Amino acid sequence: MALDRFENYGIRLKELVLNFESMLSEHREQYFDSDELEHIIDFYMESTDIIMLEEALKYAEKLFPGKSSIQLRKAQLYGAIGKGDEALAILGELEMTEPNNSDVMFTLAIVCSQLGEHEKSIYYYKKSLDEGNDLGIVYENISMEYQYLGDYEQAIVYSKRALKECPNNEDSMLSISLCYEMLKRTEENVEFLKGYVQEYPYSEMGWFHLGLSYINLKLYEKGLQAFDYALAINEKSSLVHFAKANAYTMMEKYSEAISVLVEMLSFSEGKEVLFTMIGDNYFKMKNYEIAAIYFKKAAYVDPSFVDSWIKAANCYLELDDRNSALEYLGRGLEKNPKSQDMLIEAARVYMKMDEEDTVVELFEDLLKYGYGDDERTWMTFIELYIEYENYTKALDLIEQGKSYFEDQFELNLRRVLCYFKLGKKDVACDYLREYVFTFPDSPYDTILQLCPEMVDNLDVMDILHGDR
Repeated sequence: MALDRFENYGIRLKELVLNFESMLSEHREQYFDSDELEHIIDFYMESTDIIMLEEALKYAEKLFPGKSSIQLRKAQLYGAIGKGDEALAILGELEMTEPNNSDVMFTLAIVCSQLGEHEKSIYYYKKSLDEGNDLGIVYENISMEYQYLGDYEQAIVYSKRALKECPNNEDSMLSISLCYEMLKRTEENVEFLKGYVQEYPYSEMGWFHLGLSYINLKLYEKGLQAFDYALAINEKSSLVHFAKANAYTMMEKYSEAISVLVEMLSFSEGKEVLFTMIGDNYFKMKNYEIAAIYFKKAAYVDPSFVDSWIKAANCYLELDDRNSALEYLGRGLEKNPKSQDMLIEAARVYMKMDEEDTVVELFEDLLKYGYGDDERTWMTFIELYIEYENYTKALDLIEQGKSYFEDQFELNLRRVLCYFKLGKKDVACDYLREYVFTFPDSPYDTILQLCPEMVDNLDVMDILHGDR
């Protein structure tokens, strides 16, 4: 089994690597020429064997000090392990001595991106463009940098160039679709994809993304037709089947969605996900008995799949079978006693059953298992107590957990809401006034979404919209 790592490599490379490793294990020295060492280094880089990669680079530097191709690989290693400044120091020297080396420019672009310097990254990617590089990869990388900068227009331009170089590049197709969505120009994406599938009618991904765009426009029948074209090309595409099932669910055609998902059971992995999705559709049909059966099947396939336990419990609650709901919550917690998701979702269900003592125990478990410094833990329980109108307890958690929140904005809004709901409207207004004064550009109108009755309070409206 140890030789499986050479499965996709030639015999000569295998011999080189084994000779190098034998040399190290026997604490002796052996000569390798620079090309041989570069092949060995590249093997370890592709294998992500950082320890052996460092050993190979160290030995290569000893035999060939200052050789640019070795230094370039060293910079690539530094970039990969998060030593961006060290990588830039090496690459800066290489840039001065070899300003037309496209590999140096490409590596500089990658490192600049890792350091968040996206404009510099674009500059170096453009300098790396030549016939020796994979233009499709370079163009798509440039597109990603423009996406980081929020320049979706330019991102589309470069993803289209990438797609022209490599017509089956799914990353480029996805980038184009995402950018059009960010620009709220889905219709343009549809037109682009219609042209694309006309030119490449056997592109499964082309039809798939066209279908998704139609669904985003709520043109469900056209979306389903595009998915069917994709399935005619690849009848066992799990991706397309999932999208088709979701489209039927969105159309409230739950039986059709179930049929698609059941068909997938014969060829797709991830049975727990399929069983859960089937259960979801039965749940939407209010057929809670059958929904519970599928959620339990999902739990049987993968006991760590938290959703299945929670959803089975919710089915039994809908059936007024409290004992079975408690049973499946208990089993889920037994199988996943330290899972943050399980503890949080179980708390929601227990709160629904008025088992507040158990909710408190679950919160204490979360703190015990190390989730106390995660703001998700605090916010989930704060909102849970607010939902069930225990505003005093919510305020208590707000005070206990405030030090764990990097951004206090959402927490502060809930503090205002709790005081308002408790009838302490003067205190609520004092806090609201303080936050609005301190952060005048924050969207404090969102408090009205949390507590619509505040619209009728003149003091609140004056603070939000009057003279501050």
